[in-house]
Amino acid sequence: MIFEGIYRWVKRSHMFFSVLLYGLKIRFYSRLPAEIPSRFGCSREVNS
Repeated sequence: MIFEGIYRWVKRSHMFFSVLLYGLKIRFYSRLPAEIPSRFGCSREVNS
């Protein structure tokens, strides 16, 4: 069918981007801070 080629392309591109993002995560994980702020107040101070 015509959609087999499209399906194969989507599957390969999904796999490529998954591997790429996983590699970037491993590469930059050590640069993350120990604590990540989740909420800021009106004065731009970290609340939690």
